[in-house]
Amino acid sequence: MKINNNCARCILIECEKIPYNNGLYIQDLCNKLMEYSNDDILNVLSFFYKNDYIEIVTKEYRMKHPLEMDDMITGLTLKGIENLDYIRNDNLWEEIINSVQDSKNLSILYFISLAKRIHISKQNKIFNIM
Repeated sequence: MKINNNCARCILIECEKIPYNNGLYIQDLCNKLMEYSNDDILNVLSFFYKNDYIEIVTKEYRMKHPLEMDDMITGLTLKGIENLDYIRNDNLWEEIINSVQDSKNLSILYFISLAKRIHISKQNKIFNIM
């Protein structure tokens, strides 16, 4: 399964906007993110769901394919929130995507890790921690 990194970032940002005690149907998310294909969105959601970045209410009877368009996203997990914080800044995201060679073949997890290292490095400089 190929993960579209820009799509993944957009999904995390949209999932963060879900109000408390509400949800967002996957179909509605697809309608919000029309610049990405439904397959891209489902691949990213499956990846994030399996890796505990987002919470999704699925139908209990379904075992094989984990997600369908009528499933509801209820929000980000703590892991999702923590990692979104590193890639939230548009300027940093663009800088990372444009400066990394072969960025289309690297995982969203690589970009989150890289953004985290950049963030920590900047904080260390601010607070004179070396």
